[in-house]
Amino acid sequence: MGPRIIASGMSLAVVVRGWNQDVHYASAKLTEDLLDEGALDALLQKRGDLTYYINWPDANHRAGSMSGDPNRFGWSLFSHFVNSGPGEPYDPVKARETRMVNEKGESRETPNAVNSMIHFHDKLLHYKSFELLDYVSEKMKAADKALYDAQPVAFLKNTVLERFKREATYSISHYFQDIHNPFHCADAHDMGGFRHTMVCRFCEDKEKKTNIHSVWDADMFDHELREAFEYDYVDQMESFELDRYPFGQKLHSMVKKRHERLRETNPEQLEEWTAQCSGDFGHCIDTAVGETRKFYVDNEKELYAGEKDGVVTKAYLDKYLEKAFEQLIKASVRLAAALNKMAKDLNDYEE
Repeated sequence: MGPRIIASGMSLAVVVRGWNQDVHYASAKLTEDLLDEGALDALLQKRGDLTYYINWPDANHRAGSMSGDPNRFGWSLFSHFVNSGPGEPYDPVKARETRMVNEKGESRETPNAVNSMIHFHDKLLHYKSFELLDYVSEKMKAADKALYDAQPVAFLKNTVLERFKREATYSISHYFQDIHNPFHCADAHDMGGFRHTMVCRFCEDKEKKTNIHSVWDADMFDHELREAFEYDYVDQMESFELDRYPFGQKLHSMVKKRHERLRETNPEQLEEWTAQCSGDFGHCIDTAVGETRKFYVDNEKELYAGEKDGVVTKAYLDKYLEKAFEQLIKASVRLAAALNKMAKDLNDYEE
């Protein structure tokens, strides 16, 4: 059996996102800073830019997006999460399962961040022979094949194969960033904190209605960026078509400053994160998800900041902001190590 590609036709009414726009950009930019020379040439294209489409996986399940492709990738909403039952530790075996059978014997596809990253890793390394890959979803396989077969000449067919490679790289990178957010490795019953609605007292609008997931996705970082840009800043959740380059660049500078400080004070930590993801990608994923899930379980009560429809205050921001920045740095360092390995493997396959 060849590598498996996971896809699903499931959808939810609630639109969910990972670390938000500026956050994904800043993390991807730091990853670029740490990549080997030529890695992105192999993984994307000549002079490839990891930040350019880093938010593309989010756009693929927003029907109103002008940059995504929801008809092909509407299933991918579930690929941003590795949610579990209350109090359960991370289960690597369960996370790799791609289908679930209910009490009636009905089977449904169950993508998550783990099995989706594994499938995109397989697709990245074997993008030129995608038809030989073992798809879970016949719909997804048919969509890929139709896109390829619709091209009338070899040159255009090759551009589709190159697209598959870039899709895989951006998807791996985006989902890998997501699994370092504790509410992407949280509990399934409240959709990773999306149902835990709150009022944000440290936000610009002191009565802003948010949820504890979005506090980690965007609100805490919005607070820092608003202090830098003042009235020129627009919250991440309020602008999905706005050119956010200055905001993303500023957040990258904040993340990079913290990374440089860590390199001076605790280089062994950076070396450990790099070593964790320089080998087998499955082990890398399990290490990251297991660690994030443990942090969530061990700190669940404090992370939820009280009862639903309560208030999240500046004290919460002060307690967790630097932890959120640490998770971004950790994601970037590990991702750079993983992508460097993938670039070498891809070059070996193509020689």
